[in-house]
Amino acid sequence: MKNFNLIFVLIFAGMFVIVMTSLTNKLKESNTKLEMLDSQKQDVRVVEPVNNHFNLSDIPKPLVNYDYFEALVNDVKVHREHRLISLDTFLVKSKDVKTVILDTRSKEMYDLKHVKGALHLNFSDFTLANLNKLFSDFDGVDTQILIYCNNNFYDSFELLFQDIAFVSKAVRPVFETSLESNLKANETKQTLALNIPTFINLYGYGYQNVYELHEFVDVHDPRIEFEGTFDDDVK
Repeated sequence: MKNFNLIFVLIFAGMFVIVMTSLTNKLKESNTKLEMLDSQKQDVRVVEPVNNHFNLSDIPKPLVNYDYFEALVNDVKVHREHRLISLDTFLVKSKDVKTVILDTRSKEMYDLKHVKGALHLNFSDFTLANLNKLFSDFDGVDTQILIYCNNNFYDSFELLFQDIAFVSKAVRPVFETSLESNLKANETKQTLALNIPTFINLYGYGYQNVYELHEFVDVHDPRIEFEGTFDDDVK
């Protein structure tokens, strides 16, 4: 019996040693991992937060002057009122060899279709240097300039064939009823036409002898001629 008890004690003691050894090893491993983490934390550089509360007066400003533009818009509004012309007047003025019909839409749209004889300068390329170069063969800043944009034209045959190359995308009548009723319905819509920023920028660069087509014209109107690859493709 005593031998049995001794064996039992020895077995229990052995198991206790094994368990304690295992726990000790695990504790050592945990301590080692903690030490490694602490070491890594010490190697990490502390980045100070960026102070976004800077004073705008302390940084260089871009070449933007909103106050000047606002004043310019008010001046142009008064000047422009007396320079909105009908298609007939537009066509008469265009006969002058020193007059320029200016198309400021994209080169892609200009190539597709433009008023016959119009010169092109993309609105995004407006600079004093580019304008001076374009009008150097005419009367410089005194050149008489005629402008138009997509918003001046509609396609009366739209239900049969839509002239996508040169029809207003801002105001496009649906010819289910009369043109007049559709135009009246469109009067309340907010539309943005390229004519307006073109006029403003020309005036601001010193080119003030500008006239704007102020008529909604059918692209099939026999009074006006167009040219470009679009007409060539559909013939």
